[in-house]
Amino acid sequence: MTTTLTEPTVRADRDALLGLGLAPAQLADLGLWEVVTGTPDELREGYVRRSRKQDDLTNLRSHVRDLAFWARKEGVTLRHIWFEQQSASKSWVRRTEFDGACDAVLTGVSKGLAVWKTDRLSREGIGKVGVLLDEFDKRGASLVSVSEGLDSRKGGRLLFAILSERAREEAAEIAFPRHRRDQRAQG
Repeated sequence: MTTTLTEPTVRADRDALLGLGLAPAQLADLGLWEVVTGTPDELREGYVRRSRKQDDLTNLRSHVRDLAFWARKEGVTLRHIWFEQQSASKSWVRRTEFDGACDAVLTGVSKGLAVWKTDRLSREGIGKVGVLLDEFDKRGASLVSVSEGLDSRKGGRLLFAILSERAREEAAEIAFPRHRRDQRAQG
């Protein structure tokens, strides 16, 4: 008996995109409805994240749209939009969607990862982002922050370092706002 592999008939991320409240017609307009084909050089991964369930989905839909517009402008195709609702500041939190997006790049399925903003990528600072940048560089892949106009293959590494550290500081301020205010008041 011979097993035949068939191509998928729908995008693997379709349910997640529909779950964000994007209609099929909107996804088609964004180039996110059809099954993706192409070489790794033509493909990119997209990653969107919200920290808390009560965060508005309107922002996430906007982030997906921005990623799609960026991809169209750059002449690349978003192979998969990875979405999760996890903290990016706690090292013990397992972010399976983030890991999936990175694995797709690290294994050569696509040539880059696009995020809406650096703080959506990680709030663990340059220790986490720097390793990722190094691994992507080894593979000729890029890390892109769409809203900040950064591309690691076009001189954005230093700014990624600074912004990832800023994201880590913001996470600390969010986690300990009263403690920080008290410290500042004492001088």
